[in-house]
Amino acid sequence: MTESSNSDRWLVCLQSEGYRLKAPLRTIVEILCQSERILGPLDLFDLGRKAYPKMGPVTVYRTLEKLEEVGLIQRVHHRPITVMAIYARKRA
Repeated sequence: MTESSNSDRWLVCLQSEGYRLKAPLRTIVEILCQSERILGPLDLFDLGRKAYPKMGPVTVYRTLEKLEEVGLIQRVHHRPITVMAIYARKRA
């Protein structure tokens, strides 16, 4: 399955859950679906600002919460001593 079809599937899932598909959400979904590695919120913020310069850090955290709520991503911790969460796509 291609990254584009994954992101489309994610967007359909989010829309069916009642979420509005605004540009920042779409941007974060595309970044996550295209990434080959686990990303932290700050990674997403940096990458997201390149595609959508108005994106703020709060938007990133809220979007990650939405994606986790609908089961599209999962929170993982790279090291037991770190307090910063990182996120990975769920595998089918």
